[in-house]
Amino acid sequence: MAVLTMVMMLIGSLLAAPATTVTPDASVTVYIRQPRAREAAGYAAAVSDPRSPLYRHFLTPAQYRARFAPTDATVGAVEDYLRGAGLVVQDVPANHLYVRARGTLAQVRQAEHAVPAAVTPLVAGISRPDTAMPVLPNATPVTCSSYSFQHFAALPPAYGRTEFPTQGCGYTPQQLHDAYDTAGLLSRGIDGRGVRLAVLLFYPVPTVVADIDRFDTGHGVPPLAPGQLTEVLPASFVEPPPAACPLATSQQEAEGDLETAHDMAPGAQLRYVAAASCDPQDILAATNQIVDQHLADIVTNSYTLAFASVPAAVRQAAHQAFVQAAIEGIGLFYGSGDLGDVSPVLGSPQTTWPESDPFVTSVGGTSLFVGPDNRREGEVGWAMTLDPVTDTGYQSPVPGTFFLGSGGGITQFPQPGYQRGVVPPTLAGKTSPRRVVPDIAADADLATPILVGLTVNGSFVEAGGGGTSLSSPMFAGIEALADQAAGGPHGFVNPLLYRLRGTGALHDVTNVPGPLAMAFTRSGTTNLDTLQTDTSLTATPGYDDQTGLGSPDGAAYVRALATHR
Repeated sequence: MAVLTMVMMLIGSLLAAPATTVTPDASVTVYIRQPRAREAAGYAAAVSDPRSPLYRHFLTPAQYRARFAPTDATVGAVEDYLRGAGLVVQDVPANHLYVRARGTLAQVRQAEHAVPAAVTPLVAGISRPDTAMPVLPNATPVTCSSYSFQHFAALPPAYGRTEFPTQGCGYTPQQLHDAYDTAGLLSRGIDGRGVRLAVLLFYPVPTVVADIDRFDTGHGVPPLAPGQLTEVLPASFVEPPPAACPLATSQQEAEGDLETAHDMAPGAQLRYVAAASCDPQDILAATNQIVDQHLADIVTNSYTLAFASVPAAVRQAAHQAFVQAAIEGIGLFYGSGDLGDVSPVLGSPQTTWPESDPFVTSVGGTSLFVGPDNRREGEVGWAMTLDPVTDTGYQSPVPGTFFLGSGGGITQFPQPGYQRGVVPPTLAGKTSPRRVVPDIAADADLATPILVGLTVNGSFVEAGGGGTSLSSPMFAGIEALADQAAGGPHGFVNPLLYRLRGTGALHDVTNVPGPLAMAFTRSGTTNLDTLQTDTSLTATPGYDDQTGLGSPDGAAYVRALATHR
């Protein structure tokens, strides 16, 4: 899970419990085979490609269903099979992506293993909830600089020096707008108004409006207008084992996403869409609700999972939902994860899901350096390798152990057309090239964090946060500015994004030679934080697997997208 990792807090008791908690005996989701999936994918690619005559000829959800969705007869046959097994049908979305049913565990197991021969060709896959999900640790720094290289700390000798710049306190909204060159857009009224931006996560966020208003009032951002933030919540919330996805962490994650998106696009209409739990099936149901009801023009999402841990049926159904989103003109921006190439956790370099899907824009992370005048002074790929300071020096040979960093690398999906000729064969593969992530990046480093304000354990706290949980809503906010400037949504932006390489709309993020290190305190222990280098990922000239195409130059990016109407 790509977490919003707060740098001054966030370990404690739950903020609040869901109003209604339901734990059914068992549930099962039957994903319907999509007979027109290939045709739908072709249409999605065409409406997203600036070179196509169908570019931005988006369909409504009703038009999508009429053209591509499975028939009522197909769904009826699946429902009859489930009811025949003694199950109660709970949910069938209008686009017929799946049928969800509930019953006893014995009934669910029998239904899974006794699919009638006449129904088997109609089923793409069957899955039950899985509660085994990883949770990343929180970070707790205590020293900080208001801008890059403001303060230095004395540490044991490393890399030929003993003075190192300290971690940041958290960039304010004004610092981010100046650094990414969007301040001038806001002054001209390009603030995302008229654009619907959704944050997708799980569980309720009871203090979000008060927290955003309190934070923004203190930092020169317009507070939320009445009705500017709406919530779409499930009828009830399913509470998983506490280790799976803690309620407090989930709420902080969602609040940070909403606050960051609002700070970057203060005029956009925000919508928080909550899944019933952190299980992939529930998140997919919430995703499908956004798409099939066209609840937003832009969606940002901050969860990532190991590809192999997600049932194939869920991945395939989600892909169809992503295709439908592109057809309708909905842009999906998902964080690329916070574990670098994941090898320290899973044993080998690999990418996470769902941001690896070719119809999703994968947003990676950078370390952004902002000067005292708020100007962008540089940016490198985000990776943190920590070495705790001890009484005699360092705990292990410098640089220490990889901690967190921008997710990226080669995926399980074939290379999409928009990456051909841009992603080097050394990354994608020469004989059977595959999709590589991320596509784009923005600040995510805990050492160069973004300031957010949240209620934690009943108290409002401002602190720096990081992770692609924040770079994704930040970029989604910039995308909202571009949609407003263009007079309408761009939808799935990757085919256009890859055509912007070398135009000045994107900063080509490259790592600097030699070690770059900072003083970083975590959980009361001061560390030497060696930046830039993941176990295998690195930011190089051109496209790379740590920062993708680079980071946005806001004004130039919005101007470039505004010309593609």
